[in-house]
This record gives sequence, structure tokens and C-alpha cells, in this order.
Amino acid sequence: MKDLKTRLNEMKKKYSRKGDDAEKTAEENNRGVSVKEKRKRRTTASAKRRSGATTQDVTETVDSSTKVKRTSSADKSQKRSRKKKATKEEGNVSVKEKRKPKDNHEKPEKDKEEIIPDKNGYVTWLLDKDMPGLKKEFQELATENVNPSATAGLDGDNASKNRYKTVQCIEESRVKLSDGGYYNANSVDSKFILAQSPLASTVANFWDLAQTEGVDVIVQMTPCDDGKKCGTYYKPGESGEFGGIKVATTKPDAIASDDQNVQVSVIKAETPKGEVNAKHIFWSNFPVVGFPEASSAVFHIWRATRHAKKVLVHCACGSGRSAVVVLGCQGIDRLYAGQEVALLKLAKELRQKRHLAIKCEMHYIYTARILLFTLMKSNSVEMSQNLLMFIDDYDSYAKKYANEEKEKRKKAPKYDAGECSED
Repeated sequence: MKDLKTRLNEMKKKYSRKGDDAEKTAEENNRGVSVKEKRKRRTTASAKRRSGATTQDVTETVDSSTKVKRTSSADKSQKRSRKKKATKEEGNVSVKEKRKPKDNHEKPEKDKEEIIPDKNGYVTWLLDKDMPGLKKEFQELATENVNPSATAGLDGDNASKNRYKTVQCIEESRVKLSDGGYYNANSVDSKFILAQSPLASTVANFWDLAQTEGVDVIVQMTPCDDGKKCGTYYKPGESGEFGGIKVATTKPDAIASDDQNVQVSVIKAETPKGEVNAKHIFWSNFPVVGFPEASSAVFHIWRATRHAKKVLVHCACGSGRSAVVVLGCQGIDRLYAGQEVALLKLAKELRQKRHLAIKCEMHYIYTARILLFTLMKSNSVEMSQNLLMFIDDYDSYAKKYANEEKEKRKKAPKYDAGECSED
């Protein structure tokens, strides 16, 4: 069993973007320096970290205390050039973006660093709640808007357009097709639409929905499988006709160098009412049973959709994996703005718009975990024994949950096609 110090050091290296470089720089700076001066520098660095400074800030503090000239004139010239090109934020839209034509379909800057702060104590809240507290919060969420008004979706012809009988389309937030027709999708805020993936028979409706709503980003959480979980509405890197709609897609590329499981491409569809030109994002390793390891996937999706006007997120039922993405992006929005996350409140608001959004306990806990991961990758979290204990408890619970779900499927007969038990 590894001791606490070893585990903390391993965790720092795993989550720190610049941890190794910072340690190396500090070591170089300390050569030939008195013990008293070393202590002074460590104290300064620790104070910076406690105040919320990043590893880069700490490194710069140590650098500034050394009077040895280490940068050449060429380095300084490059630094000045980079400063001139630096983007100044004005709200959520940068000055640089305002000067050039807006293009939501550009590939994101893969390795651009984006610092997500924890100004309102999300980590403190999470560690205080711990796993039992999160489970208790989900029990409260589970009673939210269980039997909403869903008149259109229960209508005779429309009922056959629902993949599952148990996931209804809330009438008040229902997104209508160009002719006022029905598709199982809801607008959950000014940006996001949560929808079931198309059936084989509703691919044309899916594209009509995207065109009518002016969707500029589509996020896919379920692989195309001819309609069981997701009708084939496009083919990566190919052109073709799907549901009578001509669709062309560029070859997908990894959304970031540290996450090859999220693929991004540009998709174009020609519908009778007009064209759809959108960025297409596919998160490929979110399984039907269990959950992927905490990663930067949601952060990268947040960054790729941050300036989008309308984002359509879909999974088999439109309330499970897709809701995790939306809730995660909403949480990162709040962290980035320096606001309190209030995860339960956000989840309840989501359920008021989309029936059964965040369907199971693990969906809620996983979302809380990926927000923590995002902060850790931004060097906004101080490593501690309580943090390690929470991560250990989460890992054990996630593994147990996945095993229990697999056993249920082995013992039980095939799930009723009308039940949304897997998403």
C-alpha cells in the first residue's frame, strides 16, 4: 500500500499540466542558493498556491526572485510578439474573435490552456458532501417532475416516434418541427436542446429539427446502429443520402491531443427547408453499461460549444448520457464565471425541461466528479488526504455500479424495448 505522500505526488503529476516543468525550473533556480533563501521561496510559492495561483504563477514567482538572466533577446522578442497576439476577454466573446468573421466550425485549439478557477468553493462543497451526500441529493432529484404534461408525444401517430414509452417529451419545452410536427426533443436553456437519437424512420425529422432551430453544433453520445439506439443520419468522412436528406461530413479529428475519444468534424445537410451547417462532436467511449473514467471530455465539449448559438445533444433516450454533457457544461460555465455551481439546483432545472434528465444516481455523481477533474486539470485544487479519499470512494462505487448493472443484464430477460433502462 502506497503511503499518503507518494500518492499525493503521483496525483499532482497526473493532473498538473505544467507540474514537471515547474519542479525542474524550481530545482534549477535553487542551485547555489542559501538554505534561508530556499525556505523563503518555498513560503512564497505556498502562499501563491493557497491564494488560488496556478503552477505557472508559482514558477514565475520563483523565477522573479532569481537575478540570473536566463532569457536571450530572441526569447524576449518572441514573448512580446505573443503578448500582442494575446486575446483579451470581453465577457464570453474575445476582441480577437470580434475582428474576424465568426466561424463556429473551426477546430478548437487543441492544446490551448484554459484556466477554470474555483472561486466559490466547489471542491470544499463536494468533499463536505462526499459520496453519501451526493446520493442523498440524487434521491431528492429523482422525485422532480416525474409525471409532466406531454400531450403531443402521447398522441396516436406521435407515440410511435418515441424510442421509449417511459421518456416523455414535456409539452412546455417541446421543440417543434418546421411544420409544427413532433420530435422527442426539448429546449432546456437558451443554448442546449436535449433529444433522443433518431429512429430509422425519423432521420428526416431529426435534420428538419436541426434546420428549424438553427443548430450549429451537434453532440452525439450514441453510435449509429440503424435505429436501435441511433438511426444512421450521417457517415464520418463521407457523403450520402440519409432519410432522403443529402449529408456530407469531413473526416473526424480528435478534439484535443489529450482526448482521442471525442471526435470533431464538420457536417452539412440539405433539407427541403434549407441547409444545416454544423460542427459535429462524437464522444465515442461512453458505454451503455458503466461510465468512462473521469477525463477532460466534457471540458473539451464545453470549450467547443462555448460560443455556439444552438447545440443539439442526443443519446438513445435524450435524458441520460446527453444530460450529463449538458449539466457538465452548465457547471463549467458557472465555474468559469466564478459563480456557485449549485449542482442540485441546475439538475432540477434540467428536469423541469427534459423528462428524467440525469436518469440515475451514477449520472449525477459522475457529473460531480468530472467537474472536480476539470478543476484539478486547471491546477485549481490543493491536493489533500480528503481529496484522495473521495476519489478512492468514487472509483470503488463506479466499479461496483458497473458490475451490478452487468449482472442485472445477465440474470434478467431482455429489456422491454419500450423501457429506457440503459441510457
